[in-house]
Amino acid sequence: MIRLIFIITPIITSLIFAQANIDSLRSLVDEKDGIELVDIYNQISLNLEFPDQEKLEFAEKALELAKNIDYLKGQAEAKNSIGSYYYNSDQDLAIQVRKEALKIAENIENKSLETLFLENIGLTYLKKKDFENAKHYLKRSVALTQQLPSEKFFFDPANNLGLLYWRTSKYDSAIHYYQIARKFAEEYNDKRRIGIMYNNIGIIYWQWNLYDKALESYLQSLKIRKERGDSAGVARLMNNIGLTYQTIKSYDKAEKNYREALRMSRAIGNDEFIGYSYLNLGHLFLEKNELDKAESAYRKSIEFYRKDNVESGELLINIQLGRIKNKVGQPDSALQYLHKAIRIGHELNNIKRIAMAQLEAGISHRALGNFKAALSMFDKALKNSNQIEKMDIVRDVYKEFSNTYKELKKYNKSIGYFEKYHALYDSLNNADIERKIVEYQTQYETEKALREVKEKDYELERSSILLYAAVTMIFVLLVFVAVLVIINRARKAAIKELNKINRTIQKQHDEINRKNDELGRKNIKLERAFSELNAQKNELDILNAAKDKLFSLMAHDIKNPLGAIIGYAEIAKDEADSSGNEDLKEITGSIHSSASHLADLLENILTWSRDQQGLLSLNKEQLLLSDVIDEAIAPLISWKRDKSISLELKTDRTTVTADKFMLSTILRNLVHNSVKFTPSGGKIKIEAVELGNATTISVTDTGKGMSREVSEKLLSSSGNEIKAEGTGLGLRMTRDFINRHKGSITVMSEPGIGTTFTLVFPKFS
Repeated sequence: MIRLIFIITPIITSLIFAQANIDSLRSLVDEKDGIELVDIYNQISLNLEFPDQEKLEFAEKALELAKNIDYLKGQAEAKNSIGSYYYNSDQDLAIQVRKEALKIAENIENKSLETLFLENIGLTYLKKKDFENAKHYLKRSVALTQQLPSEKFFFDPANNLGLLYWRTSKYDSAIHYYQIARKFAEEYNDKRRIGIMYNNIGIIYWQWNLYDKALESYLQSLKIRKERGDSAGVARLMNNIGLTYQTIKSYDKAEKNYREALRMSRAIGNDEFIGYSYLNLGHLFLEKNELDKAESAYRKSIEFYRKDNVESGELLINIQLGRIKNKVGQPDSALQYLHKAIRIGHELNNIKRIAMAQLEAGISHRALGNFKAALSMFDKALKNSNQIEKMDIVRDVYKEFSNTYKELKKYNKSIGYFEKYHALYDSLNNADIERKIVEYQTQYETEKALREVKEKDYELERSSILLYAAVTMIFVLLVFVAVLVIINRARKAAIKELNKINRTIQKQHDEINRKNDELGRKNIKLERAFSELNAQKNELDILNAAKDKLFSLMAHDIKNPLGAIIGYAEIAKDEADSSGNEDLKEITGSIHSSASHLADLLENILTWSRDQQGLLSLNKEQLLLSDVIDEAIAPLISWKRDKSISLELKTDRTTVTADKFMLSTILRNLVHNSVKFTPSGGKIKIEAVELGNATTISVTDTGKGMSREVSEKLLSSSGNEIKAEGTGLGLRMTRDFINRHKGSITVMSEPGIGTTFTLVFPKFS
């Protein structure tokens, strides 16, 4: 899967404004002296960019004058500016002078300068790709920002540290520091930076395979950028959102977002963005195996990338065009594109793309029968991918080595590479699972901490209210007593009557207080009960979500070793066929058939799990039924062949309006049941006809059939206990998917004769 392109959005100062500022500062040089002149020299140097020689000259003037007048802050800023000049040309010298600047800032205890200089040293190490030292200095910079009163530029150290952790695949740490950067941006209500952070966080979640959270972050960023009228930012996000939908197989939504990104990129006239949008459309069509559309999109992409001199885009497109040519059986043509990609990759020193091109070139050579050249290419791809620790490419190289040695009938080597492939496949999947567990644990701990903070806030607020009420009551009583004293002095004759009135009022006041206390105690009990109910509900929601995730992860973990069993069985079957050992042939065939059956069952479990989590959306389209049937029953061919069951199709050019994935799942499950319960030499027939506003499909077999009682309960809402000698999950999903299409399913069966399932799909619903 093509990784997202990470877009760093720097703060761009208008060139006209910058030049006006420099001219204004230059006009003050002859008017100022001492500390003011040092500051002006430093400001001019700061505004000039490498490789302008004046940037260095003004910084050196500032340093010399600052030394003469013993102005330490000016010396530190001048050295930092000198480091900025050498940042692109000599990182070692840049680091040296910036460390000298940092030492001065530490001596004068200027924490703001320390923060800035630590960040600059970290970025210079990052430029050198010295990630450990870069991490050390950036972490020190971020730690200082959290000890000082907030300043706007404190956003940058946290953001850059998040970038560093992302580049080194430490996604949990990247998220942490991106969240710190977002907090600084929110304190200053800096919408542009807030939008950047949500986008960066979304990218991390995407690479962490947490696609729902990625979409949530992208949509937050999209809302902010639309409010700001940031068309370029919106175009980037539409591509990122499209990539996320493509990853979860929501192809229609992915294409919609890519085309909207393309429209906006054309509107702002950005050739690179136009090329990127066409590139993503090409990836989408290639994944859907729509090869003509994919090639057309890639060629349009390369046209716009060339306009904007984006060689990295041209490199990737040549690899993809090579893949397409391999898929259509034109390996000679594929090699032309792939050799060009390797050449561009060496020019750009892009080891990852070189390894990808070499892997695909090896596949081309194998298709041409040039096995020596193929193995050489695979070996180069393996060395390059190991060099940059791209283990997903290493995994794919192992797989192609296994396939090549299998064609050469060197089965020991084939099995060896096959085992390496599956071991690495399992390792990468386990790493994904561990990352998800870390994320869920972090989320749980965060929510728990927030609940505890809210409870403490509630207690503090309640105490404050009670204290305020007590003070108010005391004040009222004091005023009341003062009034009584004045009245007593003025009207001694009425003292007895007033005492009676006071006693009456006091009794009423006490009664009111008593009732208020009772009501207060009841309210507190009710609030506590309500809080406990909410806490229980939240815990149930978390447990249900964790259950669904865990169920899906367990099914995936079972599927990986099962894939290895099927692979071994295939190799064993080939060996048995070539050796002519009938007993071994029967045993390996049985193993392969059983493993394939179990793999089909696991596929149903995974599909059901995705449906329960709400990840399957209904995307109806008009489909040619015969194409869907061919794709649906392909995994069952070997089992059907082993039982010598004939299959008769009477579909002609019948079309059906349905979700392709769901229809394929329905047909596969029904044909699977027919194959399972039909004895050797039996027959399965699939018929379809379009009548009015509906398409009717029937699947008939000559199997053992069912009694009327069993067939009536089989598809009823209360018939989940009828398992049909299996889990019943396939028929349950079939019923659910039919209902989502607002269609119907019926069954007719007779013991010893066979069974017919009839499906009705409405064309409009």
